[in-house]
Amino acid sequence: MLLSKSCWSSAGEHSLMPTQRKVNNILIVDDDDNDRVLTKRVLQELFPVANLFTCTDGHQAIECCKEKIYDVVFMDLNMPGIGGIETIMQIRNFGYKNAIYILTSGNCDQERELCQQIDCNGYFQKTTNTQQLEKLLCELVNLSIEKL
Repeated sequence: MLLSKSCWSSAGEHSLMPTQRKVNNILIVDDDDNDRVLTKRVLQELFPVANLFTCTDGHQAIECCKEKIYDVVFMDLNMPGIGGIETIMQIRNFGYKNAIYILTSGNCDQERELCQQIDCNGYFQKTTNTQQLEKLLCELVNLSIEKL
């Protein structure tokens, strides 16, 4: 499936880019089984030929991102061990450039500010409503899958 590329600026503004890219590999990082399964199921419907990978914590996510390049990563913030913020910082520290989006059940202004500071592509609140999640994921994957 080809997607129009666009990007989130650090101010959260959305701007279109004229190129396209195929989404092959997606990583979902979430310690909550229900959230991880729901996100994976919706992504499978949206991208039936994409390879979907899952991790249950930040340590696994770091190792996965060292071993494989994902077109997009969906990261939970609040996980046992190292949380999403620290995980993203470590992933970015070894040069990982592709898109990382926060999907979290929290909705804190301080978390949003931290996400902008650590070079993630967006911060979005989770939903248990399948239709809302599908709409959110459609919007996310139509955003940039590479940072400018």
